[in-house]
Amino acid sequence: MTAIKPSVPGVLAAMRAAGGKPAVASSPSHRLAPYQEQIRCWLSEPDMTMKQIWRLLRERGVKLSYPSVKRYVHSTVAPATPRVTVRIETPPGQQAR
Repeated sequence: MTAIKPSVPGVLAAMRAAGGKPAVASSPSHRLAPYQEQIRCWLSEPDMTMKQIWRLLRERGVKLSYPSVKRYVHSTVAPATPRVTVRIETPPGQQAR
């Protein structure tokens, strides 16, 4: 006996015919976009951590993992600025260590 492997279009058509809608998972960025200004406000508070932001979002019903929230904040809300090191060259003997 061979197993029948359903095709995706066939399954979607059967779901529509039965009155159902296929569930579409929204991306974390779509789910966090409404909270972007609130996240900026939280980040402006002293001693606010990313873990606290994640917890505050969960209290508001946003069910996302901590890494997803962290990625969103670092890429969208508060992109990290690269650290710059300025090297000062002086002639030998001019600068004591």
